[in-house]
Amino acid sequence: MNTPLRAGLKHGTIRSFSVVETPVRAAARLTELDGIRAVALARVITWHATGWAWTTWIVSAVPTMFGVTGALMARTARAHGTAAMMRRRLVRFYPAWLAYGAVVLLISRQSRSETGPLVDFLVPLRTPTSEVAGEWFTSALWYVSSYLWVVVLSPALLWLASRWGYVPAVCMAACTLWLSWHGMDSAGHWWKTTDVVLYCACATAGMAWESRGASSRALAGLLVASTLTVVTWAFLRWPVDGVVNNDHGLHLLVGAGWAATFLLVPRVLRRVAMSRPARMLNRASFTVYLWHSSVAWTAWRFLPDAVDGVLRPTAVLALTALSVTAIVPGLAWIETIRPGHLRRPATMARAAVLLGVTAVLSLPAVQNRIDFHASAVDQPLPPSAAPVIAPVAVDKSVTDFLETQPPGLGLPTEEMQRAIERHEAEKELGGLRAVVISGDGRTWTGFAGGMAGLARKSAVGSITKTFTTSLVMAEVASGTMGLDDRVGDLGIGFGHPDITVRQLLTHTSGIAKVTENRVLLEDGTTPEEVVAWAGRRPLAFGPGTRVSYSTTGFAVLGLYLERVTGRTFEDLVTERIAVPYGYELEFFRGRYRSIGFATGGILIRMDDLADWIARYVHGRSVPGAPWDWEFRGTTGIGVHGYCPCEGKSFTALGHMGGRTFATVDADGTVVVIDSDGILVNENYESTQSLAQELRLLTGGGRSKTKP
Repeated sequence: MNTPLRAGLKHGTIRSFSVVETPVRAAARLTELDGIRAVALARVITWHATGWAWTTWIVSAVPTMFGVTGALMARTARAHGTAAMMRRRLVRFYPAWLAYGAVVLLISRQSRSETGPLVDFLVPLRTPTSEVAGEWFTSALWYVSSYLWVVVLSPALLWLASRWGYVPAVCMAACTLWLSWHGMDSAGHWWKTTDVVLYCACATAGMAWESRGASSRALAGLLVASTLTVVTWAFLRWPVDGVVNNDHGLHLLVGAGWAATFLLVPRVLRRVAMSRPARMLNRASFTVYLWHSSVAWTAWRFLPDAVDGVLRPTAVLALTALSVTAIVPGLAWIETIRPGHLRRPATMARAAVLLGVTAVLSLPAVQNRIDFHASAVDQPLPPSAAPVIAPVAVDKSVTDFLETQPPGLGLPTEEMQRAIERHEAEKELGGLRAVVISGDGRTWTGFAGGMAGLARKSAVGSITKTFTTSLVMAEVASGTMGLDDRVGDLGIGFGHPDITVRQLLTHTSGIAKVTENRVLLEDGTTPEEVVAWAGRRPLAFGPGTRVSYSTTGFAVLGLYLERVTGRTFEDLVTERIAVPYGYELEFFRGRYRSIGFATGGILIRMDDLADWIARYVHGRSVPGAPWDWEFRGTTGIGVHGYCPCEGKSFTALGHMGGRTFATVDADGTVVVIDSDGILVNENYESTQSLAQELRLLTGGGRSKTKP
């Protein structure tokens, strides 16, 4: 040590000092960050292109990328100031974002795909949305929204990290875990709020790492702690569909473990960063993120049907990765564009090409050849926020009973009978009956509260909509009807002729609800009178912009179906469903204070309903051929299912109809519950619990694979 410094330390005149990194080490740390970002982005592309849930456990990409973002923000702010850092970030962000958003909006308008508010495309603090390409073009844009929030909050995050190091990141991480564990992040604003807290925690940790570093011992400790916590967390609450991204807490924990792993191998990161693919990804990382989902959708749509099974997602991944080599040279310039660049011939030429491609996509001839609403068969769901999980309680007596029973026994009929009697007595339903069909074909029927026998048919209410949907989709498959066909005036002067079949199926039409005019629910009111009234009422919202369950909408759909086919709804159901399957059905219109008809007008035996729900949901078949339309966009809203009933260890899909509930789980266990009391709304949770208890006792209710 030199003499002046030694003397200063000895006499206490030098109380603190900072070590300035050498240019070599600074460059090395920057290269390491490039390596982390490249690996994370490659994993994002893999997940979005294939839909393989197991890939989400290998590098929790987004938390890792936000950690890198925080470190780079701190580096830039230290060199140029916080204001300059924010300006640079926004200047890099906005041109690339506005170019992509403009293309999505144009294609959406041309293909009549509904979009969210325009302000979300201009200032994406909320996730911009569009139905184009089955939501694939926008469903990954929650990252854009989160990124913008982190940039906006970066001055506060930098101050916190500089003053208290890792403590603020730990506090925000703890908040994320608490919100996630208690289910407060289930949906809506709370989901987005937890997103912001989570990624601010990651960015703040990156800022602290940039200024203070982390020892190998600390990183190893973080890796061990996060691994143990991940195992415990996953055991106690397995994420929906096995996807890490669907659980904020797990996402954070897995991300922390992978970040620690990366930082423990800096030499490997530097080698990765110097590879040609990594350099390409880092050159325009934001542009690649924006466009890769649309490339994947295109590959899924246009690959030959012969390319199926595991080969199809593999081929899509390969095509998406190869397309990056075209995306980067073609669009990377947008991320780094400056006012002076607009005069450069190369920039003008690239802009002209981009406008030309967009113009071609908007031509009617191209629009007619490319179905921008389509979602290919077996295509993975687009990246999106996790579905809401409503916990389904199971009575302790059932779990205690199951723990004492060896596997392989017959149906525990006495315990199943006790379950329905307990629920009937607790809710005073006035009578209850259930039909259960196990995955291996065993059947049980139970009765409680004076209700007996299956001879009496049940008015299944909104479960009628599953029959209506089947008829509609059969017409779509035959080409006599299109999902984006406008319904017109229905021959009765219906006042909203531009509403489409798709909007009616997905409850996004905005049509007035019949409950607004109770007089229309009196016996004798015809569906035509209800629909004519709704046609005179203003729409509650722009079609396609919101979801609102609509009984009236299915009355419109039934009238349109009759107009297209020239047959009554009742004749169509009888000829195409009841006769082929041997069902005993009755129909009504304008009775029991209900429209009836195509929205709720079927009465059916419970054993026939059990067979139908098994065919419709689990077998995915309708008379004539299997159906290949997707649950997405309708599940949970009353068309293909009033619920996905998803818990820690099972998945089930079903439909409720006033006094009746029909569901099938991923194990093939069918449960149909019918009551003299009301099941929907008032006793919804209890009904779900009874259904799950019967599943478990039958041997189902255990798999999370989608039906």
